[in-house]
Amino acid sequence: MPRWTLLLFCSLTACVSAQETELESTTEPEQAIQQVQPQLVEQSFFTDRIASLWIDFDQQVASPEDWPSQSDGFRIVDIEVLATQTEPAGSRARIRFLPTQTGVLTLPALDFQSENTHYKSKPIQIFVREPQRSGQMSLELKPQKLQVYVGEALRIDLSWHSSLQAAALKHLKLFPDYFSDPDLAIVIPRNTAPEAQQVGLPIGGRRVIATRSRIADNERALGTLELPLYLRFQRPGHYTLPSTQLECAVLEKPEQSFARYAAHFNNSLFDSVEPDERYSRVYTTAPAIEIEVLPLPIDPEQAPFTGLFEPVSIQVSAQPTELEIGQLLELELKVSSNAPHGMLELPPLSQQAGLRERFVVDDQYTRLWHTEGSLFRTRLRPLTTATPAIPALHFRTFDPNTGRYQNIQTQPIPLQLHPSKGQTFIPISSFAGAAVPLSSQPQGIWNNLQKNPMNDTLNLIIQLLNHLFWPLLGLGPLLFLCLRPLVRERRRRALQPEYARRVAAYKNFKKIAADSPEKWPAFLQFMASTFDSREKAWTRGDSERALEKIGADRESIHSLSTIHRAVDAAQFSSQAPQPNYQALDPIAKKIIHWSSQLSLVLCLLTLSFTPRAEASEWDDAAQSFAQAQAAPAGSDASLADYKVAALKFENLAATHQHGGEAWRNAGNAWFQAGELGRAIVAYRSAQALRPFDAALAQSLAAARGSALNSVPDSRNWLQKIPRSWLKITVLVGNTLFWLSLLYSLRHRHRRAYLCNLALALALLSSAGYLSLRSLQAQSQGCIIVDSLYAKKGPSYAYANAFNEALHDGLECSLIETRDGWHHIQLNDQRTCWVPQNTVQFIQFD
Repeated sequence: MPRWTLLLFCSLTACVSAQETELESTTEPEQAIQQVQPQLVEQSFFTDRIASLWIDFDQQVASPEDWPSQSDGFRIVDIEVLATQTEPAGSRARIRFLPTQTGVLTLPALDFQSENTHYKSKPIQIFVREPQRSGQMSLELKPQKLQVYVGEALRIDLSWHSSLQAAALKHLKLFPDYFSDPDLAIVIPRNTAPEAQQVGLPIGGRRVIATRSRIADNERALGTLELPLYLRFQRPGHYTLPSTQLECAVLEKPEQSFARYAAHFNNSLFDSVEPDERYSRVYTTAPAIEIEVLPLPIDPEQAPFTGLFEPVSIQVSAQPTELEIGQLLELELKVSSNAPHGMLELPPLSQQAGLRERFVVDDQYTRLWHTEGSLFRTRLRPLTTATPAIPALHFRTFDPNTGRYQNIQTQPIPLQLHPSKGQTFIPISSFAGAAVPLSSQPQGIWNNLQKNPMNDTLNLIIQLLNHLFWPLLGLGPLLFLCLRPLVRERRRRALQPEYARRVAAYKNFKKIAADSPEKWPAFLQFMASTFDSREKAWTRGDSERALEKIGADRESIHSLSTIHRAVDAAQFSSQAPQPNYQALDPIAKKIIHWSSQLSLVLCLLTLSFTPRAEASEWDDAAQSFAQAQAAPAGSDASLADYKVAALKFENLAATHQHGGEAWRNAGNAWFQAGELGRAIVAYRSAQALRPFDAALAQSLAAARGSALNSVPDSRNWLQKIPRSWLKITVLVGNTLFWLSLLYSLRHRHRRAYLCNLALALALLSSAGYLSLRSLQAQSQGCIIVDSLYAKKGPSYAYANAFNEALHDGLECSLIETRDGWHHIQLNDQRTCWVPQNTVQFIQFD
């Protein structure tokens, strides 16, 4: 073998040996894997209940950083590792999981890691179940009837039958959905069955006592539990009582006793299942129930309703029946009814007319239970020996079978009353708080008004003066310009008698028909008066000279001369042609052109009046208001009718029909409907038309007094004057000023000038203040939503203007409108921004 080949072989062998040595030095021994056995906590598993298992380790292990939260049939909720206190120190892991499938499932292995050991849990099998409908149980809810009235007690009999062993039943779940309905009042009456038949039952979060009937040939079975429920509906409509499910756990190894103690609520139905117990879950259901709840009809007698439904009886007893006046006697009213104790009420006895003025009545009742209803106890003080008995008490009840109200009355109770210290009567004022003084009621609103033609006329005038404010304001100077020549004419006639005769002669000439022969003497009289003839006869030559003097054209002079000749000829010959008297009118006009008389043309404004409201429109609104009053107070039907009536009255007012009365009635309707802001707007609109209506002022004060926000009014009396009144003041002042100016031109004395100056100053002041008010705020209004937070700018992005919310009925003034927001000013001069649809402004201010 050549030498270089030997050297190459040795080199390769050395390299391989070095690499093997390096690999042997870097390879670590494999980590040991140790299996651990999980320990289940629960013995029964269900898809809706979380279960747990424990795994014990002899070393400290870390919780897996990446564990599968979802695997076949399982969802791991969490894994928690806790250190143990034993020696050597170890750890324990708790795994909480939720089965997602039923049947036999295998919980997969889980990996845990310590510093030098890899732990792996062993797979474990469990049997997962779900609640099953049991053929050995049944639940029935049987209503006494399917149609009741609002406030009437409806009895529903609950019956649970089970042939399962009573001691095997645990953890009863019976919670009907309607137990949490706010529109339902539910009362479970006291159980009066024998003690041996009573058993506690959890239902709807309550602990009640039911009546148990055992099965004759199966004493260990639960048997039948019966329980009456009473429901009272607060609102009319159709109600569906949903299907009710009853569920309980059935132990595989029943306990020895169903009720281990004497107490009714210590039976196993109240106990939860222990984790180490094996059990199944069974349920049964009762079908849904449809109930129709009818509203109570309107009572034609409008008598106070007690809330009692037939059949009902009331028995009254008193103790003692012999006493002195002023002493206390106890009155007991025993009410027997189909309704249970918790659903029976009585109105205060002070509403009984027979007791007033003869007894001092305590309206506070002490209520006690009895087997058929309730006992109500109160106290009375007789005030006079002239009272021979406690009179019959009258109560208004309702019969659901006939749908009618009826009265029931109690029997009178004879009394033997003796004088007290020689007095045969005691004044009711002797007892503090017994007398009821009469005082004005600041709350509430006054009655609606009827339409009145005179009020309609005044309302129409006020509305037209406001709507035509600017045209009427300009009419003052226009009338002055038109009447000024007439005033000067009148003055000239008064100072110049010749001029007055001339005008009178011309008027007399114009009155005569153009083709009448009497036209000529009147014309001559006019010519003589015009040219001052001094009572001499007027001739043709006088006419020609007069026309030439005033510069008449030759045609007019020739025409007048022709008429002169024709008249002279007609006087001497009956066959002469008749003069053309119609040519005299143009000549007369030319004669007076230098002192022409102004023909005053009065421009009459033709106003387009809206037709009067037909009686049916007003009657419709009044009928809606009456329907609202007849409906149950505070009901949806009542509120809806009040709103309809308010809108109808507002529609009449907006079309200038019975404005003041319609606005006031609309305010009453809005107030009854609970729309405080709209009521204030309507009242203030009515006040602009009825400024002296005291009842309206009280209604407005009542509405303002109910407003929740307290904002002091810093405005003075001038700022509170409606702008409509200011406009009318300016119009009246404007008219008086120009009339005064015309008067001063006619008579021209110092008093007239002073009066004219005073009126001018008053007009300028009122007009200036009206202009200022118009610039400061466009209109007055009110918040009409329940509550909102005002902003510092026209957007929700701005901060709140106030810490508290603005509430319905807060009055304000409009400054400007921008981007769907109103900039308003409150009565204390503070400003803020609110959305447009939250404010209503006065339509007639």
